[in-house]
Amino acid sequence: MPEEPVQGPQPPPIDATGTPPTREDRPFDPEPLRESKRGQIAMWLIWILAGTVIAMFTLAGGGWVSLSDSVPVLATVVGVVGGAIGFYFGGGAHPRPQR
Repeated sequence: MPEEPVQGPQPPPIDATGTPPTREDRPFDPEPLRESKRGQIAMWLIWILAGTVIAMFTLAGGGWVSLSDSVPVLATVVGVVGGAIGFYFGGGAHPRPQR
């Protein structure tokens, strides 16, 4: 039994003139790329927060720093990450108006 060919991305439809549409024929939509990058930034910030928490508890558990000395560092990182994540999720609540 012959194998079926693998279906890849389909080419854009051709209009009545016989030419495929160009980028100028359809407006640029930055929203998918923007959301992808926002998601990547949010994940990096969460990893930074997790790494900071693990490092602070490891250092405090090893006796290199006291837990009270690490509170300002943790508070700063939590504040920055919380603000950025809030901005990320808040940006999706009010989509931009179409022009």
